[in-house]
Amino acid sequence: MTGNERERLRWMVEEFRLSLFAQDLRTLLPVSAKRLEEQLQLALHEAAGSAAAPAARGAIQR
Repeated sequence: MTGNERERLRWMVEEFRLSLFAQDLRTLLPVSAKRLEEQLQLALHEAAGSAAAPAARGAIQR
């Protein structure tokens, strides 16, 4: 069973690879190493079943 945040992370990694190796093609969404790190944290919270996951996407607290 794949969670929404993990699925989003998977596609963000693909888009990031595209942005690095096929720069003439545009990505579907803005992606960067920082955004990948934030999405990874969301996916980890989801995988852990954390009810204390950040309320808004991108609102990662460290």
